[in-house]
Amino acid sequence: MAIPSCTKFGSYEISGAIGTGGMGEVYQAHDAKLERDVAIKVPPKALGRDAERLSRFQCESKMLAALIHLNMAAIHGLGHSDGLDFLIVELASGGPSRSLKRKDFL
Repeated sequence: MAIPSCTKFGSYEISGAIGTGGMGEVYQAHDAKLERDVAIKVPPKALGRDAERLSRFQCESKMLAALIHLNMAAIHGLGHSDGLDFLIVELASGGPSRSLKRKDFL
């Protein structure tokens, strides 16, 4: 499920796709409330139909949000809009000095 640019989820507007993988799709988005760019991870569509997997996604998101480390992107929150659950994550600009790459969110 590709989400087109300019799609809005609450205060977040999708700028474009970053990547896709078995654990979902990641998009760059702009947070209009805080005026910053973020990454939004949307889990696979099948996850939304499975209450147990969705609950696990939410629980793991909460655990990750409790962790703070230089090599981890910060979790800004969980969102739900138009029937989609998503994770709002710090947009990590990759580079040789960063051990966390965009692909780590996929």
